[in-house]
Amino acid sequence: GTPFSVSGGTFTPSTGTVSYVSATAPTITNTTYYNLDFSPVSGTPTYSLAAGSWSVTNNLSLGGDGAATLDLNTGDPTLDVNGNVTIGSNDTLTAQSVVNRFNVGGSWTNSGVFQNSNGKVIFDATTTGKTITVNGSSNSFNNASFNGVGGEWTLSDDFYAFEMLISNGNLIASSRSLYLTANGGVSMISGSGVFTYGTS
Repeated sequence: GTPFSVSGGTFTPSTGTVSYVSATAPTITNTTYYNLDFSPVSGTPTYSLAAGSWSVTNNLSLGGDGAATLDLNTGDPTLDVNGNVTIGSNDTLTAQSVVNRFNVGGSWTNSGVFQNSNGKVIFDATTTGKTITVNGSSNSFNNASFNGVGGEWTLSDDFYAFEMLISNGNLIASSRSLYLTANGGVSMISGSGVFTYGTS
């Protein structure tokens, strides 16, 4: 079913949160969200975003008492999250297989499972204070791009990716290690990109 729909009218998200809590897999309405949350009360539902352009002007989160899966791979939508992405400990986020379709403007906090689908995640924050939590090598990025003028990201744990590009902003390792696996590790720093080594 479709628990929330916009047909012929206007939905103004303001600063609210839309939470999908069904234990089954409902149809997700494509509209502009402020906070978009998937927190099933039970079960193991898979929520899918259809093809098209999706906008979350603040945070995207997966949580709840159930085990949610957010599938971006089947529909390969373009998803622009201006705030944080949070994956709960029981939850799974499956990314798009098409590159340049997943932008994140805030922090990345993964306590569950991230499946990269050989796609690309673009971190485009333009302010400091952002953090990246990968949660181990099994949740690695395929292609991670840091491209935000004035952006700054600090690693909260070891960083794993197939390849990485820093074209704008500053990626700070802190005391963490960075592991890249493409042909021995492909890392490109171009334009105004900065990589700040840590103490490890």
